[in-house]
Amino acid sequence: MPSVNKPNVQVTFEGLQTVFVGPKDKECTVGVLANVPQGHDFAIRVLREDASGTPQLLTQIDEADIKPKLTLTVSNATQKKISLRKMDVAFNRQFGPTLENEDSFRWVLDLESDVYSQPIGAEPKGFATVLQVNAGELVTRTISQNDLTITRPPNIKEEIVGRVATKSGIDIVLDKPTSRAVFKNGDDVIFTADWQSRFHITFARICAANQGGSDAEAYYTAVGHLIPDKQKIRFSATGTAPSLPNDSDARCMGCSMSRSKIV
Repeated sequence: MPSVNKPNVQVTFEGLQTVFVGPKDKECTVGVLANVPQGHDFAIRVLREDASGTPQLLTQIDEADIKPKLTLTVSNATQKKISLRKMDVAFNRQFGPTLENEDSFRWVLDLESDVYSQPIGAEPKGFATVLQVNAGELVTRTISQNDLTITRPPNIKEEIVGRVATKSGIDIVLDKPTSRAVFKNGDDVIFTADWQSRFHITFARICAANQGGSDAEAYYTAVGHLIPDKQKIRFSATGTAPSLPNDSDARCMGCSMSRSKIV
């Protein structure tokens, strides 16, 4: 019998993407930013584990072939809705992760709770594509090696927020013989997973090298229209962005929004 603890489908979101989920939501929506700094290519990679457990490339979908709406639909599994991992665990952004909290979804910066204390709004046209998922557990996969900083107008002094998630994801366990997870790009079925299969999906919207500036500022091309421009909080980070792919740099963080919706 397959293990009920190991996910059958693991989704990873790298870089400039927003997870829309509230504390009482049964589903979540993930929007991938459309208007991003140069060099932030977008692609979806799908791997399937072979009989030995080694992931093999099933397909890669490049940006031009990604439809405006994608779905990952789970059926007949014990988990019937979206949950957020370890939201009650002890947590301190400036102290950094511990073994107990390193996968908590709390590391994903909530723009409407951790930054602002109100809905800030989202524009569907600001996203290249939107993924809808009806069940699974939201997690953090990678945390920045440096600290996010913010500047609150009219102040000019930066505040240190601390570490933030640069990769988040969803773990889906198919624990019954009749359990299924169907991943679609528009109307095209990419795969159907069952309790004996294991798939890995990566949504990558990261820069290939240090492009300079703060990538996080790009979020304001898709969210924040309810906040006047002169009141918008600005993002930066401590240290210098690495010259290698900077998925561990706070400037290329992912984020969440717990009050606004895009669908």
